[in-house]
Amino acid sequence: MQPVKTFDSTGIAPNGRVYASDLNGIQAAAAGLTDLSQNVSVASLVVGEAGLTISRLGAGEMQAAGGFRSTGILRGLGGVYVGQFTTAQRDAIASGKAPTGILIFNTTSNMFEWNSGTDGARVWKPMGMENKIGLLVNRPAANSVQPGTTYFATDQVTDWISDGTNWIRKGDPAGTVVSWYASTGAIPAGWVAYDGTNIGGSTGIYADLYAHLGNTLTTPDTRGRVEVSRGTHTDVDVIGENEGAAVGSRSIKHNHTATSNATSNASSNAVSNASSAASSYDNISGVGGSGNQAGASAVTGADGEAHWIATNVATNVATSVTTNVSTSVSTTVGTGGLNAPNTPAFIVTLKIAKL
Repeated sequence: MQPVKTFDSTGIAPNGRVYASDLNGIQAAAAGLTDLSQNVSVASLVVGEAGLTISRLGAGEMQAAGGFRSTGILRGLGGVYVGQFTTAQRDAIASGKAPTGILIFNTTSNMFEWNSGTDGARVWKPMGMENKIGLLVNRPAANSVQPGTTYFATDQVTDWISDGTNWIRKGDPAGTVVSWYASTGAIPAGWVAYDGTNIGGSTGIYADLYAHLGNTLTTPDTRGRVEVSRGTHTDVDVIGENEGAAVGSRSIKHNHTATSNATSNASSNAVSNASSAASSYDNISGVGGSGNQAGASAVTGADGEAHWIATNVATNVATSVTTNVSTSVSTTVGTGGLNAPNTPAFIVTLKIAKL
């Protein structure tokens, strides 16, 4: 506003007069302060106190020093540009300057973040859901990310999702077992062999499998064994139950044994038949003597020779028949080899489990 008159130090206007036009000018200037249709050009505007100013920042840009609050809708027709902070700068924001809901852009994580806590207990969370990737040890706290955020642990090869409080595992649970058709050295990342050896630890990427195994490091030894489902019989009612055989002895076992009657009858019949043959030979008339007397006495000559032959034939036949019967039907199969006659056709794979 321009001055209407210039007064001297005595307070008297030039020529000692104030004209009506001067008074009208003063009134117009005062009215202009509330004229909302006018344009007011200022370099800076102080609002209420020295620390609150609106000023020109540069070509086409102004700034408001101090806090700014809009009681209505704040529109940024050309876009909204929020403050940029590194993580260290964000954490150093002065007390009272980071109320609940404040929005910033974190240049360290290259993401928009907002304070879901309070000014005194800040919890910075990214805007919206995000997908993160890295080592399991670098996974952020579940309550520091937006619910629905996922994290892929590259060393465990496992996906996790946050519910805002805890990380929930996705995909195969720890301890899932599959058959792997490859050598032990080619086990995929995130898996271990179930071969009776120890896993790499009880924490980190091994923690879930360690808990699944019952807080033990030792894996089940599935080498040379076939899985069966748990049942009610005492042989199969406990997970992990096995026959206890060493690796080299793990093959199918079964026995075929004839009853004692079969062997006894075979021997008895053979002896009876052979003895009858010997007796008949003894009774052949005209050979070294007559009747049973020659065969029953300590005979000599041709008749004695015939008796000796018949008797020995009977003994040998009985021994031979007994041995053959026993050998052919009393057999143990599968004591450690792979030649059991009723072993099903098979192919060897490796049992591996998910970390």
